[in-house]
Amino acid sequence: MDDNAVPQQLDDAAQQLDLAAIRARRANLRRTGARLTEVLALPQGGVADWVVAVSPAAQALAEAWQTHAAVTEAPDGVLVQIVDDAPRLARQVGRLRAEHAQIEALLRLAAEHLAGVDPAPAGISAELGEVLDRIARHRRTGGELIYQAYQIDIGGE
Repeated sequence: MDDNAVPQQLDDAAQQLDLAAIRARRANLRRTGARLTEVLALPQGGVADWVVAVSPAAQALAEAWQTHAAVTEAPDGVLVQIVDDAPRLARQVGRLRAEHAQIEALLRLAAEHLAGVDPAPAGISAELGEVLDRIARHRRTGGELIYQAYQIDIGGE
């Protein structure tokens, strides 16, 4: 076997990735997460004002998350491609897929609490803080997975 065959196969597979789109989605998740973090750190005035400030930031993060999950899990998405190109990573891909549903459920729960009759800012802040932590870990794990599959560093965005 030619010593250059494996690197060439990795290059060919990696070229199929839309790295610009992957980086853009990662940056959008980071941006919307950072915005929510900023809003959660603001001094809490009245509960109604707090809800008005937090709800749009939480909704923006939920929308970015839904887009991320839908695109990466699509039949032509990066998760399918990773399993096709590096079957040894199927278990890690399965974990990322499961995290998509888990984080989406947490975002939905926080949205329900924000829309509730008597929202509790401390509890909702804790829920959203957990979501932000889980998304950060998920982004890190996803970046590591792409590196393991293709030896491409997609960066911290």
